[in-house]
Amino acid sequence: MPTITAADLRRLLDSGAENPVLYIDRDVDDEPELNVWAAAYVDKDDIVITRDALIDWLGDDWTDKEIAEYLPELQDTVDGIEPEPGPHFTVWLTTTSGELEGDESDVAVLADKADSWKQGKPDWASTGDPLFHALAGIHARDGDAEEAQSRAEQILAEAGWQIAGDWKPVDTGCVAVVERVDAAEQWTLAEVAERIQASSTKYADVLLRRWGVKATGRQPGRGGQNLYPAVDVLYAYATRPGQGTRTDLKDAQ
Repeated sequence: MPTITAADLRRLLDSGAENPVLYIDRDVDDEPELNVWAAAYVDKDDIVITRDALIDWLGDDWTDKEIAEYLPELQDTVDGIEPEPGPHFTVWLTTTSGELEGDESDVAVLADKADSWKQGKPDWASTGDPLFHALAGIHARDGDAEEAQSRAEQILAEAGWQIAGDWKPVDTGCVAVVERVDAAEQWTLAEVAERIQASSTKYADVLLRRWGVKATGRQPGRGGQNLYPAVDVLYAYATRPGQGTRTDLKDAQ
């Protein structure tokens, strides 16, 4: 986490924004940094201090010395803000017949968001539409998931996913953490557009910029396209604004 300085507090005090706050800005190229912006546009969990609260501390006639006295306490606040976790995905294997549209077990990979934190670790909740979905080709039998799990792992491998933990039971069947088989997999803008169902590569580029996904390489040659990390594209697409937590799914992780 960044180190708070007297200059950060002066920026907050001098800000022309409406109800300004000093906050952890994660939408930067490298490490998170401190920034000032209107409270309405900032995640409340990333706020270090509001201007109103700072003025309550300092009073109207504050000095540089008084600002410096508050820096250690505010640094503790900064250090206590949870770091943003990286992309996280869960496969849901539905084997309970009452939860299926047909008779076959159902396999779906969803992105997860940190719904809350417990003892310094994220409590994940699946969100949005499936990034991958398939039928396992096995008749659902309540309470018997072993065969379906084996088949699900084969299907996932064929689609570029692999199990990254143990299967855990949930009311609808079982879940497991998954990851891309090739963690270094990269896609061209044309491939990205196809994956996220964008109408054109131009619009795909707009969406990637909006989601904060940056190119990490480029194809060789004059006509080479930018290359984007596949896992970042998938995660940004699945957790884009408007994709709420799947309240119909119960995570046991």
